[in-house]
Amino acid sequence: LAGGVDFSRNQVNMALVPRQPGSAIKPLIYAAAIDQQLIDDDTLLDNRERDFNGYRPRNGGSAPSRVTVRQALAHSYNVAAVSVLEGLGVERAADYLQRFGVSTLTPEDASLAMALGGLHRGISPVEMASAYAVFAADGRWHQPYFVERIESGDGALLYRHRDRSRQVVRKDTAAQVTSMLADVLRYGTGRAARISGQAAGKTGTTTSSRDLWFVGYTPELSTAVWVGNSDNRPITGGAASGGVRAAPVWRDYMSALRRAKLVAGPAPVAAQPPAGGEEVVVPAPVEPAPADAGATAQPQGGTAQEPPAAPVPLAPADSLPGESVTGNGTQQQAPAMAGAEGGSGP
Repeated sequence: LAGGVDFSRNQVNMALVPRQPGSAIKPLIYAAAIDQQLIDDDTLLDNRERDFNGYRPRNGGSAPSRVTVRQALAHSYNVAAVSVLEGLGVERAADYLQRFGVSTLTPEDASLAMALGGLHRGISPVEMASAYAVFAADGRWHQPYFVERIESGDGALLYRHRDRSRQVVRKDTAAQVTSMLADVLRYGTGRAARISGQAAGKTGTTTSSRDLWFVGYTPELSTAVWVGNSDNRPITGGAASGGVRAAPVWRDYMSALRRAKLVAGPAPVAAQPPAGGEEVVVPAPVEPAPADAGATAQPQGGTAQEPPAAPVPLAPADSLPGESVTGNGTQQQAPAMAGAEGGSGP
């Protein structure tokens, strides 16, 4: 974990503090709707700005009236996301968020503003990283932890972590969401986070740019980057969005890990064999050194106004069904803010 810039100036570990997630919550909502077979990546959505029973989200800037789910997620359109949540249902969405490991939901969160990250308390970077790790782990959530084992001075085992996990979404749902989130980096709001090889993620920006996010993952590591002030002051300066401020942090961080060989780089690509039939392997590209300024991404809307709605009964996080406990776990890494190991297994 990296909980801040300078411990001598601020001792609050912001990696553990819930913050408004903005549009970074959208993949979790879309994943729930896909898992319920309400939509898939090419479903057409009504993206026209309109009233949702007293709640009127805006896209911010020009936006097409009809978009596919893939386009809506890549460009972070707000109205399309609210439309999906309306079809899914707030209560069902809250249940999925809890299964993704979000422990800070409150009854006041029961509104369509949830689709845009409008939450009473918010979500911590650690919980965001572990939620996105579900997509890298074939739809399975593993509880984040920080201590693997404790031994006494003479080597006696005093404590060993036991993994707590549960299946959140189907394997095919996780794969479809990963495919869409890869497009966020290719041509969407997360272009400044683009790295070679397999990578996916999502930006987030809240009202007055108080919370700027990029949550990204590769097959082996999920990392949440949050940029903001612990006293909730807005981020000032030009282009204060998650795609411009947080995404390059994730890109440079992952590039540094690859250069240090702490995570795997992109796999070599097999080329077409020559006439003689011998296979040729093209080496993977070398990860570039961090640039002073990365590609810019268009700011996306993360503003949410909470409409009136009836409270949703929320089950305690430790009473969710389908959990299993084993002796192996998902180890926290050392990201810019908070990370969790991904991959196809525990």
